[in-house]
Amino acid sequence: MNKTAIILVFFALACVAGQNVHAQDAGDLFQKGLIQERVKGNLDEAIKIYDRILVKFPKNRPVAANALLHIGLCYEKLGKQEAKKHYEHLIKEYGDQAEAVKIARRHLEQLAPRAQAPKAGEPTYRLVLDKNTAGMPISVNNEDSMCYVDVSPDGESTVFASGDKLCIANRTGSLIRTLVKDLKPWGRFAWPQWSPDGRQIAFRASHRGMDAVFVVGAEGGTPRKIISKPGLEHSHVQLSWSGNGKHLSLSGQQYPFRYRIRTFALDGSDVRHISKGDVLGMMRGGAEYSPNGRWLACPSTGRRGRSSAGQLWIIQVPGGLTRRIHHSPDTDIKYPTWSPDGRFLYFVCEKGNTGNIWRIGIDPETGLQTGKAHQVTSYSGTKVRFPNVLRGGDSIAFELHKKDTSIYVASGSPPYERRALAHSGQSLPQVSPDGQTIYYLADGLYALPLKGGSPTRLPGHLPSRRSAGL
Repeated sequence: MNKTAIILVFFALACVAGQNVHAQDAGDLFQKGLIQERVKGNLDEAIKIYDRILVKFPKNRPVAANALLHIGLCYEKLGKQEAKKHYEHLIKEYGDQAEAVKIARRHLEQLAPRAQAPKAGEPTYRLVLDKNTAGMPISVNNEDSMCYVDVSPDGESTVFASGDKLCIANRTGSLIRTLVKDLKPWGRFAWPQWSPDGRQIAFRASHRGMDAVFVVGAEGGTPRKIISKPGLEHSHVQLSWSGNGKHLSLSGQQYPFRYRIRTFALDGSDVRHISKGDVLGMMRGGAEYSPNGRWLACPSTGRRGRSSAGQLWIIQVPGGLTRRIHHSPDTDIKYPTWSPDGRFLYFVCEKGNTGNIWRIGIDPETGLQTGKAHQVTSYSGTKVRFPNVLRGGDSIAFELHKKDTSIYVASGSPPYERRALAHSGQSLPQVSPDGQTIYYLADGLYALPLKGGSPTRLPGHLPSRRSAGL
Protein backbone atom coordinates (compact mmCIF):
# COMPACT_ATOMS: atom_id res chain seq x y z
CA MET A 1 0.00 0.00 0.00
CA ASN A 2 1.49 3.39 -0.98
CA LYS A 3 1.72 6.41 1.31
CA THR A 4 -1.20 8.23 -0.30
CA ALA A 5 -3.44 5.23 0.23
CA ILE A 6 -2.48 4.98 3.90
CA ILE A 7 -3.32 8.62 4.48
CA LEU A 8 -6.69 8.18 2.80
CA VAL A 9 -7.52 5.15 4.91
CA PHE A 10 -6.71 6.92 8.16
CA PHE A 11 -8.64 10.00 7.06
CA ALA A 12 -11.68 7.85 6.35
CA LEU A 13 -11.41 6.15 9.74
CA ALA A 14 -11.13 9.51 11.45
CA CYS A 15 -14.31 10.71 9.73
CA VAL A 16 -16.24 7.62 10.79
CA ALA A 17 -15.03 7.98 14.37
CA GLY A 18 -16.08 11.62 14.40
CA GLN A 19 -19.54 10.70 13.12
CA ASN A 20 -19.93 8.08 15.85
CA VAL A 21 -18.99 10.62 18.53
CA HIS A 22 -21.49 13.10 17.16
CA ALA A 23 -24.20 10.44 17.02
CA GLN A 24 -23.45 9.49 20.62
CA ASP A 25 -23.51 13.14 21.70
CA ALA A 26 -26.86 13.69 19.97
CA GLY A 27 -28.32 10.57 21.56
CA ASP A 28 -27.04 11.51 25.02
CA LEU A 29 -28.53 14.99 24.70
CA PHE A 30 -31.84 13.52 23.57
CA GLN A 31 -31.92 11.25 26.64
CA LYS A 32 -31.38 14.32 28.86
CA GLY A 33 -34.38 15.90 27.19
CA LEU A 34 -36.49 12.81 27.86
CA ILE A 35 -35.52 12.88 31.54
CA GLN A 36 -36.66 16.49 31.83
CA GLU A 37 -39.87 15.76 29.94
CA ARG A 38 -40.97 12.44 31.42
CA VAL A 39 -39.26 12.03 34.78
CA LYS A 40 -38.99 15.57 36.12
CA GLY A 41 -41.97 16.99 34.24
CA ASN A 42 -39.97 20.12 33.34
CA LEU A 43 -41.39 20.67 29.85
CA ASP A 44 -39.82 24.10 29.27
CA GLU A 45 -36.33 22.77 30.01
CA ALA A 46 -36.97 19.73 27.79
CA ILE A 47 -37.92 22.03 24.90
CA LYS A 48 -34.63 23.95 25.32
CA ILE A 49 -32.64 20.70 25.14
CA TYR A 50 -34.51 19.50 22.06
CA ASP A 51 -33.90 22.91 20.42
CA ARG A 52 -30.16 22.51 21.07
CA ILE A 53 -30.24 19.18 19.23
CA LEU A 54 -31.80 20.83 16.19
CA VAL A 55 -29.06 23.50 16.20
CA LYS A 56 -26.05 21.27 16.93
CA PHE A 57 -27.00 18.06 15.10
CA PRO A 58 -29.25 18.95 12.13
CA LYS A 59 -27.64 16.25 9.96
CA ASN A 60 -28.46 13.47 12.42
CA ARG A 61 -31.92 13.11 10.94
CA PRO A 62 -33.34 10.34 13.19
CA VAL A 63 -32.43 12.21 16.40
CA ALA A 64 -33.38 15.63 14.98
CA ALA A 65 -36.78 14.31 13.85
CA ASN A 66 -37.48 12.86 17.28
CA ALA A 67 -36.36 16.08 18.96
CA LEU A 68 -38.79 18.02 16.77
CA LEU A 69 -41.54 15.51 17.57
CA HIS A 70 -40.98 15.85 21.32
CA ILE A 71 -41.00 19.64 21.12
CA GLY A 72 -44.48 19.26 19.67
CA LEU A 73 -45.47 16.79 22.40
CA CYS A 74 -44.24 19.15 25.12
CA TYR A 75 -46.13 22.11 23.66
CA GLU A 76 -49.24 19.93 23.36
CA LYS A 77 -49.04 18.98 27.04
CA LEU A 78 -48.66 22.68 27.86
CA GLY A 79 -51.82 23.35 25.86
CA LYS A 80 -50.04 25.62 23.36
CA GLN A 81 -50.79 25.82 19.65
CA GLU A 82 -47.03 25.80 18.83
CA ALA A 83 -47.38 21.99 18.86
CA LYS A 84 -49.20 22.05 15.52
CA LYS A 85 -46.44 24.14 13.88
CA HIS A 86 -43.70 21.71 14.97
CA TYR A 87 -45.64 18.63 13.86
CA GLU A 88 -46.16 20.21 10.43
CA HIS A 89 -42.45 21.14 10.23
CA LEU A 90 -41.50 17.54 11.03
CA ILE A 91 -43.77 16.11 8.34
CA LYS A 92 -42.47 18.58 5.74
CA GLU A 93 -38.72 18.40 6.45
CA TYR A 94 -38.28 14.84 7.75
CA GLY A 95 -40.57 12.79 5.56
CA ASP A 96 -37.99 9.98 5.48
CA GLN A 97 -38.40 9.39 9.24
CA ALA A 98 -41.51 7.23 8.95
CA GLU A 99 -42.24 6.48 12.62
CA ALA A 100 -41.82 10.08 13.81
CA VAL A 101 -43.97 11.34 10.92
CA LYS A 102 -46.66 8.77 11.71
CA ILE A 103 -46.87 9.95 15.33
CA ALA A 104 -46.89 13.61 14.27
CA ARG A 105 -49.75 13.01 11.85
CA ARG A 106 -51.79 11.27 14.53
CA HIS A 107 -51.30 14.13 16.96
CA LEU A 108 -52.22 16.65 14.28
CA GLU A 109 -55.51 14.78 13.83
CA GLN A 110 -56.10 14.93 17.58
CA LEU A 111 -55.37 18.64 17.63
CA ALA A 112 -57.62 19.45 14.69
CA PRO A 113 -60.86 19.74 16.73
CA ARG A 114 -59.13 22.10 19.14
CA ALA A 115 -58.51 24.72 16.47
CA GLN A 116 -62.07 25.96 16.99
CA ALA A 117 -63.79 26.50 20.30
CA PRO A 118 -66.42 23.84 21.01
CA LYS A 119 -69.98 24.83 20.28
CA ALA A 120 -72.43 25.29 23.11
CA GLY A 121 -73.45 21.94 24.56
CA GLU A 122 -70.63 19.99 22.87
CA PRO A 123 -68.14 18.08 25.04
CA THR A 124 -64.47 19.06 25.23
CA TYR A 125 -61.66 16.51 25.19
CA ARG A 126 -58.21 16.35 26.74
CA LEU A 127 -55.54 13.79 25.85
CA VAL A 128 -53.98 12.38 29.01
CA LEU A 129 -51.81 9.46 27.92
CA ASP A 130 -50.90 7.46 24.86
CA LYS A 131 -48.38 4.71 24.22
CA ASN A 132 -45.77 7.23 23.08
CA THR A 133 -46.04 9.72 25.92
CA ALA A 134 -46.04 6.84 28.41
CA GLY A 135 -42.40 6.21 27.55
CA MET A 136 -42.87 2.43 27.66
CA PRO A 137 -45.14 -0.14 26.04
CA ILE A 138 -48.59 -0.40 27.63
CA SER A 139 -49.90 -3.95 28.08
CA VAL A 140 -51.97 -4.94 25.08
CA ASN A 141 -54.60 -7.64 24.78
CA ASN A 142 -53.87 -9.79 21.72
CA GLU A 143 -57.51 -10.05 20.70
CA ASP A 144 -58.62 -6.42 20.72
CA SER A 145 -55.39 -4.42 21.23
CA MET A 146 -56.73 -3.04 24.49
CA CYS A 147 -54.61 -0.97 26.81
CA TYR A 148 -55.08 -1.52 30.53
CA VAL A 149 -55.68 2.00 31.84
CA ASP A 150 -57.84 3.59 34.56
CA VAL A 151 -58.26 7.20 35.69
CA SER A 152 -58.56 8.20 39.34
CA PRO A 153 -62.00 9.36 40.56
CA ASP A 154 -60.79 12.97 40.81
CA GLY A 155 -59.32 12.87 37.28
CA GLU A 156 -55.86 13.89 38.51
CA SER A 157 -53.94 10.65 37.87
CA THR A 158 -53.89 7.71 35.47
CA VAL A 159 -52.74 4.19 36.32
CA PHE A 160 -51.63 1.78 33.62
CA ALA A 161 -50.11 -1.69 33.42
CA SER A 162 -46.85 -2.09 31.52
CA GLY A 163 -45.68 -5.70 31.48
CA ASP A 164 -44.35 -6.43 34.97
CA LYS A 165 -44.83 -2.84 36.16
CA LEU A 166 -47.73 -0.76 37.37
CA CYS A 167 -47.25 2.95 36.69
CA ILE A 168 -49.02 6.20 37.53
CA ALA A 169 -49.03 9.34 35.38
CA ASN A 170 -50.20 12.82 36.32
CA ARG A 171 -53.17 14.49 34.61
CA THR A 172 -51.06 15.67 31.64
CA GLY A 173 -49.11 12.44 31.18
CA SER A 174 -45.86 14.40 31.60
CA LEU A 175 -44.79 12.88 34.93
CA ILE A 176 -44.75 9.10 35.31
CA ARG A 177 -43.70 7.04 38.33
CA THR A 178 -43.58 3.30 38.91
CA LEU A 179 -46.01 2.12 41.57
CA VAL A 180 -45.32 -1.63 41.56
CA LYS A 181 -42.43 -3.62 40.09
CA ASP A 182 -40.51 -6.84 40.82
CA LEU A 183 -43.56 -8.56 42.34
CA LYS A 184 -41.94 -11.92 41.73
CA PRO A 185 -43.01 -14.54 40.89
CA TRP A 186 -46.08 -12.60 39.71
CA GLY A 187 -46.02 -10.65 36.46
CA ARG A 188 -48.12 -9.66 33.43
CA PHE A 189 -50.09 -7.02 35.28
CA ALA A 190 -53.50 -6.09 33.88
CA TRP A 191 -56.83 -4.39 34.62
CA PRO A 192 -55.71 -1.79 37.20
CA GLN A 193 -58.80 -0.28 38.83
CA TRP A 194 -58.95 2.69 41.20
CA SER A 195 -61.12 2.34 44.30
CA PRO A 196 -64.05 4.80 44.57
CA ASP A 197 -62.23 6.86 47.23
CA GLY A 198 -59.02 6.99 45.16
CA ARG A 199 -56.89 5.48 47.93
CA GLN A 200 -56.30 1.98 46.54
CA ILE A 201 -55.70 0.28 43.21
CA ALA A 202 -56.67 -3.31 42.41
CA PHE A 203 -54.98 -5.20 39.58
CA ARG A 204 -54.52 -8.68 38.16
CA ALA A 205 -51.25 -10.61 37.87
CA SER A 206 -50.28 -14.03 36.49
CA HIS A 207 -47.78 -16.79 37.19
CA ARG A 208 -47.58 -20.30 35.67
CA GLY A 209 -51.26 -20.70 34.88
CA MET A 210 -52.38 -19.09 38.11
CA ASP A 211 -53.90 -15.64 38.29
CA ALA A 212 -54.30 -13.38 41.28
CA VAL A 213 -55.95 -10.12 42.28
CA PHE A 214 -53.80 -7.68 44.28
CA VAL A 215 -54.57 -4.37 46.00
CA VAL A 216 -51.95 -1.67 46.57
CA GLY A 217 -52.13 1.82 48.07
CA ALA A 218 -52.27 4.63 45.52
CA GLU A 219 -49.17 6.17 47.12
CA GLY A 220 -47.24 2.90 46.97
CA GLY A 221 -46.33 0.16 49.42
CA THR A 222 -46.41 -3.64 49.33
CA PRO A 223 -49.26 -5.09 47.25
CA ARG A 224 -51.63 -7.39 49.15
CA LYS A 225 -52.88 -10.56 47.43
CA ILE A 226 -56.66 -10.91 47.72
CA ILE A 227 -57.38 -14.10 45.78
CA SER A 228 -55.43 -16.56 43.64
CA LYS A 229 -57.23 -18.82 41.18
CA PRO A 230 -56.65 -20.44 37.79
CA GLY A 231 -58.17 -18.88 34.71
CA LEU A 232 -58.86 -15.28 35.80
CA GLU A 233 -56.56 -13.95 33.08
CA HIS A 234 -59.03 -14.56 30.25
CA SER A 235 -59.43 -11.49 28.06
CA HIS A 236 -63.17 -11.17 28.73
CA VAL A 237 -62.84 -11.01 32.52
CA GLN A 238 -63.28 -7.51 33.92
CA LEU A 239 -62.24 -6.37 37.40
CA SER A 240 -64.27 -3.67 39.19
CA TRP A 241 -64.95 -2.18 42.64
CA SER A 242 -68.25 -1.97 44.45
CA GLY A 243 -69.66 1.48 45.11
CA ASN A 244 -68.71 1.39 48.80
CA GLY A 245 -65.16 0.20 48.09
CA LYS A 246 -65.56 -2.89 50.29
CA HIS A 247 -65.82 -5.51 47.54
CA LEU A 248 -64.29 -6.44 44.19
CA SER A 249 -66.01 -8.18 41.30
CA LEU A 250 -64.83 -10.30 38.39
CA SER A 251 -67.27 -10.60 35.53
CA GLY A 252 -67.19 -12.37 32.18
CA GLN A 253 -65.73 -15.66 31.01
CA GLN A 254 -63.87 -17.38 33.84
CA TYR A 255 -62.33 -20.82 33.50
CA PRO A 256 -63.70 -23.37 34.31
CA PHE A 257 -66.96 -21.41 34.72
CA ARG A 258 -68.34 -19.27 31.91
CA TYR A 259 -70.31 -16.05 31.89
CA ARG A 260 -70.62 -15.39 35.58
CA ILE A 261 -70.06 -12.58 38.05
CA ARG A 262 -68.15 -13.26 41.23
CA THR A 263 -67.96 -10.71 44.06
CA PHE A 264 -65.58 -11.07 46.99
CA ALA A 265 -64.51 -9.05 50.03
CA LEU A 266 -61.00 -7.62 50.44
CA ASP A 267 -60.12 -10.55 52.71
CA GLY A 268 -60.76 -12.90 49.77
CA SER A 269 -64.03 -14.35 51.06
CA ASP A 270 -66.88 -14.79 48.60
CA VAL A 271 -69.84 -12.45 48.89
CA ARG A 272 -72.02 -13.54 46.00
CA HIS A 273 -72.03 -15.35 42.67
CA ILE A 274 -74.19 -14.80 39.64
CA SER A 275 -73.82 -17.92 37.54
CA LYS A 276 -74.26 -18.62 33.85
CA GLY A 277 -77.89 -19.59 34.40
CA ASP A 278 -78.70 -16.13 35.78
CA VAL A 279 -77.17 -14.26 32.84
CA LEU A 280 -79.35 -13.71 29.79
CA GLY A 281 -77.23 -14.50 26.76
CA MET A 282 -73.49 -14.34 26.33
CA MET A 283 -71.95 -11.60 28.43
CA ARG A 284 -69.73 -9.05 26.68
CA GLY A 285 -67.55 -6.35 28.15
CA GLY A 286 -68.09 -7.03 31.85
CA ALA A 287 -70.86 -6.17 34.33
CA GLU A 288 -71.12 -3.42 36.95
CA TYR A 289 -72.90 -3.07 40.30
CA SER A 290 -74.69 0.21 40.93
CA PRO A 291 -73.19 2.52 43.61
CA ASN A 292 -75.91 1.50 46.10
CA GLY A 293 -75.25 -2.20 45.39
CA ARG A 294 -78.88 -2.95 44.52
CA TRP A 295 -78.58 -3.35 40.75
CA LEU A 296 -76.28 -5.07 38.31
CA ALA A 297 -75.88 -3.76 34.75
CA CYS A 298 -75.12 -6.65 32.44
CA PRO A 299 -74.56 -6.50 28.64
CA SER A 300 -75.15 -9.51 26.42
CA THR A 301 -75.36 -10.53 22.77
CA GLY A 302 -78.87 -11.93 22.99
CA ARG A 303 -80.61 -14.61 25.01
CA ARG A 304 -78.32 -17.63 25.27
CA GLY A 305 -76.14 -16.04 22.61
CA ARG A 306 -78.48 -16.88 19.70
CA SER A 307 -78.84 -13.28 18.54
CA SER A 308 -76.23 -10.82 17.29
CA ALA A 309 -78.20 -7.91 18.76
CA GLY A 310 -76.59 -6.10 21.66
CA GLN A 311 -78.70 -5.91 24.82
CA LEU A 312 -78.31 -4.24 28.19
CA TRP A 313 -79.99 -5.75 31.25
CA ILE A 314 -80.65 -4.61 34.80
CA ILE A 315 -80.58 -7.46 37.33
CA GLN A 316 -81.80 -6.99 40.89
CA VAL A 317 -79.30 -8.07 43.54
CA PRO A 318 -79.22 -10.65 45.04
CA GLY A 319 -82.08 -11.93 42.87
CA GLY A 320 -85.51 -11.20 41.53
CA LEU A 321 -86.27 -8.62 38.86
CA THR A 322 -84.48 -8.86 35.52
CA ARG A 323 -85.27 -6.17 32.94
CA ARG A 324 -83.89 -5.37 29.51
CA ILE A 325 -83.41 -1.60 29.24
CA HIS A 326 -81.71 -1.28 25.84
CA HIS A 327 -81.63 -3.26 22.62
CA SER A 328 -79.57 -2.37 19.55
CA PRO A 329 -79.64 -4.60 16.42
CA ASP A 330 -76.34 -5.55 14.72
CA THR A 331 -74.22 -4.06 17.53
CA ASP A 332 -72.26 -5.12 20.58
CA ILE A 333 -72.96 -3.45 23.92
CA LYS A 334 -70.01 -3.38 26.30
CA TYR A 335 -68.44 -1.76 29.36
CA PRO A 336 -71.40 -0.54 31.44
CA THR A 337 -70.49 1.99 34.13
CA TRP A 338 -72.57 4.04 36.56
CA SER A 339 -72.45 7.71 37.46
CA PRO A 340 -71.37 8.28 41.09
CA ASP A 341 -74.97 9.02 42.17
CA GLY A 342 -76.33 5.94 40.37
CA ARG A 343 -78.78 8.02 38.30
CA PHE A 344 -77.15 7.38 34.93
CA LEU A 345 -75.83 4.25 33.29
CA TYR A 346 -73.18 4.68 30.58
CA PHE A 347 -72.20 1.98 28.11
CA VAL A 348 -70.43 1.50 24.77
CA CYS A 349 -72.41 0.63 21.66
CA GLU A 350 -70.03 -0.88 19.10
CA LYS A 351 -70.59 -1.67 15.42
CA GLY A 352 -67.75 -2.79 13.18
CA ASN A 353 -64.75 -0.57 13.79
CA THR A 354 -66.72 2.18 15.50
CA GLY A 355 -67.80 2.41 19.12
CA ASN A 356 -69.36 5.28 21.04
CA ILE A 357 -70.56 6.02 24.57
CA TRP A 358 -74.30 6.11 25.29
CA ARG A 359 -76.21 7.09 28.42
CA ILE A 360 -79.51 6.02 29.98
CA GLY A 361 -81.19 7.51 33.04
CA ILE A 362 -81.94 5.01 35.84
CA ASP A 363 -83.95 5.46 39.04
CA PRO A 364 -81.49 4.17 41.69
CA GLU A 365 -84.32 3.01 43.98
CA THR A 366 -86.54 1.14 41.50
CA GLY A 367 -84.05 0.32 38.73
CA LEU A 368 -86.53 1.76 36.20
CA GLN A 369 -85.35 3.55 33.08
CA THR A 370 -85.95 7.32 33.10
CA GLY A 371 -85.86 8.60 29.54
CA LYS A 372 -84.45 7.38 26.23
CA ALA A 373 -80.89 6.34 25.51
CA HIS A 374 -78.69 9.27 24.44
CA GLN A 375 -75.45 9.10 22.45
CA VAL A 376 -72.61 10.96 24.21
CA THR A 377 -69.65 10.67 21.79
CA SER A 378 -69.62 10.72 17.98
CA TYR A 379 -66.50 8.96 16.75
CA SER A 380 -66.11 7.26 13.38
CA GLY A 381 -63.62 4.50 12.66
CA THR A 382 -62.62 4.56 16.34
CA LYS A 383 -63.43 2.23 19.22
CA VAL A 384 -64.16 3.53 22.71
CA ARG A 385 -63.32 1.31 25.68
CA PHE A 386 -63.63 1.38 29.47
CA PRO A 387 -65.67 4.56 30.11
CA ASN A 388 -65.28 5.76 33.67
CA VAL A 389 -67.43 8.56 35.11
CA LEU A 390 -65.24 10.70 37.34
CA ARG A 391 -66.18 12.20 40.69
CA GLY A 392 -68.81 14.92 40.29
CA GLY A 393 -70.36 13.17 37.29
CA ASP A 394 -69.44 15.91 34.79
CA SER A 395 -66.43 14.20 33.18
CA ILE A 396 -65.84 10.81 31.60
CA ALA A 397 -62.46 9.15 31.09
CA PHE A 398 -62.17 6.51 28.40
CA GLU A 399 -59.69 4.79 26.12
CA LEU A 400 -59.62 5.34 22.36
CA HIS A 401 -58.40 2.69 19.96
CA LYS A 402 -58.15 3.90 16.39
CA LYS A 403 -56.95 1.79 13.51
CA ASP A 404 -56.73 3.78 10.30
CA THR A 405 -56.72 1.55 7.25
CA SER A 406 -57.20 2.34 3.59
CA ILE A 407 -57.49 0.37 0.38
CA TYR A 408 -55.39 1.76 -2.46
CA VAL A 409 -55.15 0.65 -6.07
CA ALA A 410 -52.08 1.36 -8.21
CA SER A 411 -51.71 1.58 -11.99
CA GLY A 412 -49.80 -1.21 -13.65
CA SER A 413 -47.34 0.86 -15.69
CA PRO A 414 -44.96 3.75 -14.99
CA PRO A 415 -45.37 6.39 -13.75
CA TYR A 416 -47.01 4.47 -10.93
CA GLU A 417 -49.94 6.27 -9.39
CA ARG A 418 -52.28 5.21 -6.64
CA ARG A 419 -55.76 6.27 -5.64
CA ALA A 420 -57.71 5.52 -2.50
CA LEU A 421 -60.88 3.45 -2.83
CA ALA A 422 -62.00 3.01 0.78
CA HIS A 423 -60.93 4.36 4.17
CA SER A 424 -61.18 3.58 7.88
CA GLY A 425 -61.53 0.10 9.27
CA GLN A 426 -61.20 -1.93 6.07
CA SER A 427 -59.32 -5.24 6.08
CA LEU A 428 -58.45 -8.25 3.91
CA PRO A 429 -59.05 -6.70 0.46
CA GLN A 430 -59.40 -9.28 -2.35
CA VAL A 431 -59.68 -8.62 -6.09
CA SER A 432 -62.27 -10.63 -8.03
CA PRO A 433 -61.00 -13.01 -10.78
CA ASP A 434 -62.17 -10.61 -13.51
CA GLY A 435 -60.30 -7.75 -11.86
CA GLN A 436 -63.33 -5.49 -11.75
CA THR A 437 -64.34 -5.68 -8.07
CA ILE A 438 -62.59 -5.50 -4.70
CA TYR A 439 -64.11 -7.30 -1.73
CA TYR A 440 -63.18 -6.36 1.83
CA LEU A 441 -64.32 -6.72 5.46
CA ALA A 442 -65.53 -3.92 7.73
CA ASP A 443 -68.69 -4.38 9.79
CA GLY A 444 -69.71 -6.85 7.11
CA LEU A 445 -68.59 -8.04 3.68
CA TYR A 446 -68.46 -5.29 1.05
CA ALA A 447 -68.02 -5.18 -2.73
CA LEU A 448 -66.43 -2.10 -4.33
CA PRO A 449 -66.00 -1.44 -8.08
CA LEU A 450 -62.33 -1.12 -8.98
CA LYS A 451 -63.09 2.02 -10.98
CA GLY A 452 -64.58 3.62 -7.86
CA GLY A 453 -68.04 4.36 -6.60
CA SER A 454 -70.12 3.41 -3.61
CA PRO A 455 -69.41 0.10 -1.84
CA THR A 456 -72.24 -2.42 -1.50
CA ARG A 457 -72.73 -4.35 1.73
CA LEU A 458 -73.41 -7.96 0.89
CA PRO A 459 -76.18 -9.74 2.81
CA GLY A 460 -75.26 -11.93 5.75
CA HIS A 461 -73.26 -11.56 8.93
CA LEU A 462 -69.62 -10.67 9.26
CA PRO A 463 -67.51 -13.78 8.49
CA SER A 464 -65.62 -15.28 11.40
CA ARG A 465 -61.85 -14.76 11.55
CA ARG A 466 -61.41 -18.47 10.98
CA SER A 467 -63.51 -18.50 7.78
CA ALA A 468 -61.76 -15.31 6.62
CA GLY A 469 -58.44 -17.13 6.76
CA LEU A 470 -56.96 -15.29 9.77
